[in-house]
Amino acid sequence: MILTISIFAPIIAGLYGALVGAYHHSKARSPRKRMALWATGVLLLIIYIVLMIIAFRG
Repeated sequence: MILTISIFAPIIAGLYGALVGAYHHSKARSPRKRMALWATGVLLLIIYIVLMIIAFRG
């Protein structure tokens, strides 16, 4: 499972970046969307930190 997540990590990060860029350039910004992007970003950051720890540990 860890290998599957790590293979798709750059794709997931790219999609997240595209969403943040679309939000940034959108005229219809809302606090709800901003909080959802922040929560998703924090979740992805935690997942990637765990992946890095696993990768350098083993």
